[in-house]
Amino acid sequence: LTVRCVKCRFEVGAVMLSSTTEALVKVEMLQTSPAPRTLDLIGELALDENHQRVITSRFSGRLASLTATVGTRLKEGAVVAVVESGELAHAVLDFLKRLSELKFVEKKLSRANLLFEKKVGSEQDVQEAQSARDLADLEVKNAHDRLKIFGLSNSDIERIQKNRNDPLVLGKILLKSTIDGDVIQRDGIEGEIIQGDRKLLTIANICHLKAIGQIHEKQI
Repeated sequence: LTVRCVKCRFEVGAVMLSSTTEALVKVEMLQTSPAPRTLDLIGELALDENHQRVITSRFSGRLASLTATVGTRLKEGAVVAVVESGELAHAVLDFLKRLSELKFVEKKLSRANLLFEKKVGSEQDVQEAQSARDLADLEVKNAHDRLKIFGLSNSDIERIQKNRNDPLVLGKILLKSTIDGDVIQRDGIEGEIIQGDRKLLTIANICHLKAIGQIHEKQI
């Protein structure tokens, strides 16, 4: 597009060329042409963040085991580390203790109701047993919520109720790989004391990579 009006060129954003510059400018009409099917580019292959995971411990404690090393190929769900947490063990034992106390006061409440129905016990005994039961139930819920804060799932909590020999009862947390992939970085040392949210391993599925290439303007 050529604009001959000097004052109008500002409205359309046209550039004004001097006679000297105009002699150096070659003007051609825009037209379409087939693009090349392939381009040779300089670039690199990089890991895809969507297929990369970092394994961390939610708890402070001792890193009892870290079996995976750089280059280890893992399947999703494979145990890669074991962390021993005294704080978690205390919280689990407190929860189990509160459960036992709740069962005990529930039996006392049942007995108080039975005696009251047979006119042997008093209404006050029933009320006191009911209050003790309500308090014990509240303490169980508080202990349960504390385990949830630690990161335990409902299935984890149900499991330790059924199996008192579960590793969680001893404060042992099994860390598992969340994807199929290879260990590309190891940050933990077996036997060391670690803090919560400490990064231990980085796992990546190297079958999923992305290519990053440098395309010059003339190739676009």
